[in-house]
Amino acid sequence: MTTGPATATPTGPTGASPSPAPATGDAILDAAVVELAGLEGRPLEEHLEVGERVLSVLSGRLRHLGGA
Repeated sequence: MTTGPATATPTGPTGASPSPAPATGDAILDAAVVELAGLEGRPLEEHLEVGERVLSVLSGRLRHLGGA
């Protein structure tokens, strides 16, 4: 059993691999999407940690777009 980093295309609930998420053109946002995609089957604590990190990334990007 491996405990390495998540991949962008984990297997879905039916065992089929979903299509990778389309690239946003923003490397930081793309990394956040990959991190979210790798959560399936992981412990709830990891979901919460990743969700908080991704929320922070998205909030920062939105602030940047708003000029704040």
